[in-house]
Amino acid sequence: MEFGAYFLLSILISVSTILFTLRFSKKEEFLDTHIKAHAIHRVPVPRIGGLGIYLAVALFMVLKGYIKLFLLSTMVFMIGFIEDLKKDIPPKVRLAGLLLISYFSCFILGIDIKTLGFLELPYFLSLALTVVAIAGYTNAVNIVDGLNGLASGISLLFVLFLGMTYYEFGNISMFLLCIAIIGAIVGFLIFNFPNGKIFLGDGGAYFLGYICAILSIKLINLYPEVSPWFPLILGVYPVWEVLFSAYRRWKKGKPPFYPDKLHFHTLVYYMVTRSNPAASFIIVLWCFIFSVIAYFLKSCTYCLVIEFLIFVLNYSYFYRKLATSLRLS
Repeated sequence: MEFGAYFLLSILISVSTILFTLRFSKKEEFLDTHIKAHAIHRVPVPRIGGLGIYLAVALFMVLKGYIKLFLLSTMVFMIGFIEDLKKDIPPKVRLAGLLLISYFSCFILGIDIKTLGFLELPYFLSLALTVVAIAGYTNAVNIVDGLNGLASGISLLFVLFLGMTYYEFGNISMFLLCIAIIGAIVGFLIFNFPNGKIFLGDGGAYFLGYICAILSIKLINLYPEVSPWFPLILGVYPVWEVLFSAYRRWKKGKPPFYPDKLHFHTLVYYMVTRSNPAASFIIVLWCFIFSVIAYFLKSCTYCLVIEFLIFVLNYSYFYRKLATSLRLS
C-alpha cells in the first residue's frame, strides 16, 4: 500500500504543478521561444516541466529525511531552472557549477566509485572519476533532451531498474525513493508524450541526471556485488551520445558545446520517422532492451563490458548509415 501511495502522490504533485504551469505559461519567460540550431520543435512551448518532477521528489526527500540529497539536488535543479527562465547562463558556467556540486556531493553523501569492476582505483583517481561521472551524466541527460519523452523516458527506465535492484536487496527506503521519482516522471509524461505540451527543461534534465547518478553510485557502494558497469549500461545512450558528439565536433575543429542537428536522435527523426514521439519511442525501446539484459547480468562485469561494446558497435553502425543518408538527401 505504501508503494502505491507514494507513487500516486508523486503523480498528483507532478500533474498539479504542470497544470498550474500551463495555465500561466503565456508569459514569455516560461516559453522556449528561442528556437535553437539543434531543436526539432518550431513553436514556443513551456520549458519548465521539470518543476513538477522536482517538487514531487523533493517533498518525498524532505518527508523521508534525505535532507543532504534534497539540498544538493535542489542546487543542481536551480542551475538549470534559472537557465530555463533567463536563457543567458553560458554552458561552461553551468558545467563548472555541476562539477563543484558533484565534488561536494562525494564528501557530503559519502559516495565514490572505488573500482571499475576489474581494477581497484586509488583514492584521488576514484574521486576524480566520481566527480566527472556525476557532473557528466547530469549534463548528458540534458544533451539528449531533444525529443518528446526521450530524456524522461530513459530516466524512467534507469530509475525503474535501480529500484528493482534496491528492492531485490531489501532496501525499501531507496526503493520508495525510486517509486516517487517514477511517479513524478509519469506525471510529466502525461503532458510531454506524445504531444509535447510542455518540455522538461534544463532544470528537469539536470535534476533527473543528478539523481540517477547519485542513486547509481550509492547502489554500487552499498552492494559491491553489483558491477559499476550496470548503471553505466542503464544510462549508456546519454553517456555515449555525449562522448561521441564531443569527438565528432573535435574532429571538425568545433567546441564541444557547439549546437547542431547531428545527434543520433535527431538523425532518427529526420531520416527514419519524421515523427517526434516515434523517434523517441524507438530509442527508448532500444535502451530498454539493453537495460533488461544488464539487469540480469548486473553482477558480471565482463558480460556488461561486452554489452557496452555491442551498444557502441550498434550505435556506430546506425549513426554512419543515418548520417550518410542525410548527406545524400
